[in-house]
Amino acid sequence: MATISTDTEPRSDCARYRHSTRHLSVCVLAGLVLWCTGCTPTNERSIWESARYHGMMLLAITLTEGTPTTVDATDPHKDQQTTSQATPAEKHVLYFTANWCGPCRRWQQQQLPALEAQGWNSDWITLVDIDAHPDLRRQYRITAVPTFIVLRGEQEVSRRTGSLAANTFARWVNDL
Repeated sequence: MATISTDTEPRSDCARYRHSTRHLSVCVLAGLVLWCTGCTPTNERSIWESARYHGMMLLAITLTEGTPTTVDATDPHKDQQTTSQATPAEKHVLYFTANWCGPCRRWQQQQLPALEAQGWNSDWITLVDIDAHPDLRRQYRITAVPTFIVLRGEQEVSRRTGSLAANTFARWVNDL
């Protein structure tokens, strides 16, 4: 993995930057815009470091053929259980992700099990790797990950970009 600073410790997806729902970092490399809603540089110097870091990550992914997200840390209903459940006949969720996306991996490791504990069937959510399925990325116009798209039949009902807490996600899908 390429690094952009003189630090001796290895860097893992956005480790040096604080996460916030208020900031957005953008990196443009070869005409491709990479939105990282998970990384928030803390000063002007780290803005450039963040851009270089994400550019190097994108370059490394491109060369090897195979960070981004709003963290909902202030959910006032985070302790409430969701009682209603979606059913496969009603709705299906496409979860656009990438193996290089730290917030995407965290959502799969933390929030997906929390949804299953609430009675959600993981078959109702389809994980779509944007690097493995560029045709679906283009078809659904995915510009950032993670992105959730709720389908009823084959029709898109709603979409959200950014990481969601399990209760917020369940409430959003159930309310549609």
